[in-house]
Amino acid sequence: MFLSAVNAGKSPVNAWVIGLIVLDLVFVFTGSVLWKKSNRLDPPSEKNKFLFYMQNQLGVVMAFVAFLPLIIFILTNKKVDGKSKAILGSIAGIALVIAGIGGFESNMASVEKYTEETNMVEALTGTNNVYCTSAGGKYHLYEDCYHIKNRASVSNGTNCCKCKRN
Repeated sequence: MFLSAVNAGKSPVNAWVIGLIVLDLVFVFTGSVLWKKSNRLDPPSEKNKFLFYMQNQLGVVMAFVAFLPLIIFILTNKKVDGKSKAILGSIAGIALVIAGIGGFESNMASVEKYTEETNMVEALTGTNNVYCTSAGGKYHLYEDCYHIKNRASVSNGTNCCKCKRN
């Protein structure tokens, strides 16, 4: 659409082009959220620092892969007027920033971190067993914890809550 508008001598700024940039943002953002969840279920090891960082920050990498070539293409195309370059380049740049922020993982998961947490639970309770509510994201070590004591939706075991703790 972008190229056909430019080749026809029309302004490439239209609802379809902007809509496709926004749709790309939605796909990148959704992929980042799903990738973060998959890292919680199967975390990488910290032994190889580069792979550990790349696997945890793949959402940021994908934001650059999705939007940086588009921004370069828009800004370097000689057939596009300056106003169109500014509008579409700004929209794609804002999408890059939003996708990058959404893809950034500040609390990086690792096998070593989860092993340490499991060992701490076992040291405190003698078993690898935690309690949580179906809506909760926190673990409770004891069934009689006042935060979950009178709730009907308390589950226990090694596979509870949203992140399927091992």
